[in-house]
Amino acid sequence: EIYPKAGGEVISVSAFYKDFTNPIEGIILISGSGSFNSSYQNVPKAKNYGVEFEFRKRLAFINKQSGLLNNTTLFGNFAYIISEVDLSKIATATTKNRPLQGQSNYIINAGISVKDTAHNMTFAASVNRVGKRIAIVGTGNGGLFPDVWENPRTIIDLQITKEWGKFSAKISIGD
Repeated sequence: EIYPKAGGEVISVSAFYKDFTNPIEGIILISGSGSFNSSYQNVPKAKNYGVEFEFRKRLAFINKQSGLLNNTTLFGNFAYIISEVDLSKIATATTKNRPLQGQSNYIINAGISVKDTAHNMTFAASVNRVGKRIAIVGTGNGGLFPDVWENPRTIIDLQITKEWGKFSAKISIGD
């Protein structure tokens, strides 16, 4: 981690490893009547590991006399995740190795925040993107119930905050 300037600026690179015992995942089941039901089950083990890059930088370096740039911050992070669930000992599994349900292989967050100190207001905009991930785990049955995947998606959020002493009001517009 590096903290270039006071005021919350940061540049960081990190590696991570998470080892899960008996994580719970959502699954699809077939009932006796031939209808579909959702349920949950534990898998024996899973692991996630990867790298993350994060930054937060005020734009004052562009023009130190500009009040607007002194109060404008760019921020973002990027994570690349490798996720592995070992299913080699589960007879009904659709595959013998797959990502953990709900875990994307990448996550991107970026945005800008501008504080108007003269009017006690803050404007923020952010964009978030997650990679492809398993929404519901399939349960085998001869391939009848494969894993259900959620495609990558991008979300844009906007927020305006106005403060009056100890009180504040927010307007948020989300994807």
